[in-house]
Amino acid sequence: MAEENDWGMKVSLKGYPVETAADHQCLFHSSWPVLKIEAQGSYVAGDSLDDEVMYNHDLGYPPVFLVYTNLPLTESHLNLGNCGVDEDNLVLMDTDGTAAGITFYYYVFRYDLTTDFESTQLSGVSLTPESIDDFGLKISKEGKDVTSDDYRDFVIHSSCRSLQIHKSGYIQSTIENQTIPHGLDYTPMFWGFYKWINPEYDYWRQWVVYRQVAEAVAGKSDDTNLYIYPAGDPDWRYDISYIIFKDPFYLTGE
Repeated sequence: MAEENDWGMKVSLKGYPVETAADHQCLFHSSWPVLKIEAQGSYVAGDSLDDEVMYNHDLGYPPVFLVYTNLPLTESHLNLGNCGVDEDNLVLMDTDGTAAGITFYYYVFRYDLTTDFESTQLSGVSLTPESIDDFGLKISKEGKDVTSDDYRDFVIHSSCRSLQIHKSGYIQSTIENQTIPHGLDYTPMFWGFYKWINPEYDYWRQWVVYRQVAEAVAGKSDDTNLYIYPAGDPDWRYDISYIIFKDPFYLTGE
């Protein structure tokens, strides 16, 4: 019998009993947001020294995004740091033209970077699948057959994990190191974004992904906290956004 206020929909991954599955072994839980894809595509950079619009999302808020290339790490690092979003567009801020001709691949998600959210933890104990012969839950995309063997044809498939949001936050205009308790008993996966607020440089107007280098914003997580380290001149302030997922950072074979 459900307890008071215990309602909604919960679906575990195939083979994991829904009553005992760890949070990251849930396919879906109606109390936790998931990242819904607004768009995915590619863009070949031109030789303009002005902002180039990679995708016009027109959502009216800065959305969560991912951008990547097939360049070697030593070459892709700087270029990816120049990709950002605002309330209207995913843009490339290539002020010196070095990205010309490079193909960028992107995902834009329907989740506002300025969202403050925190869920509860139901279970952090990883389980071993009890059975693998059940049919599970499958919802195919429009025009795709539910009997398809291609997981890309599905909106939801109980053999595939979904990225579920445990906590997200928005910190305005800071230069201070941030220690953010996440309430989980393991080291979680996270994404981070920042917007540089520097009165001398108006062109850094967009949200960009944390760059894991000494001269820019960087972050890490452990089994207690998320740590974010802004760095720079005292006049350089940052708006910071982070998303902590239910998935453990160290996860193998599950």
